[in-house]
Amino acid sequence: MPTGVAWLDATTLVSTGGDGVHRVWEVPSGRQLREVPGATFGYGPLATDGRVVLGVGRDHHFAAWDAKTGQALRK
Repeated sequence: MPTGVAWLDATTLVSTGGDGVHRVWEVPSGRQLREVPGATFGYGPLATDGRVVLGVGRDHHFAAWDAKTGQALRK
C-alpha cells in the first residue's frame, strides 16, 4: 500500500510504500517502469521537481535521488 506519491511529469509518478521501496510508474498504462535501486530508506512522504526526488525514512532522515537514473544523491 502506498504511503506517498509524487508526479515526476505529466505521465509519470513515483510512489513509496510500507515496504520502503520507491517505484516509478507510467500512469497511462499503469506499468511499473523501475524500482529505485537502494531506495529502502523510503516511507513517505515524497516531493519532486521532476529531476530530484526527496523521501523521508523511518529514522526521520531525508534522502534524495536522481528521478531519471535512481542514483542516490543523499542518504
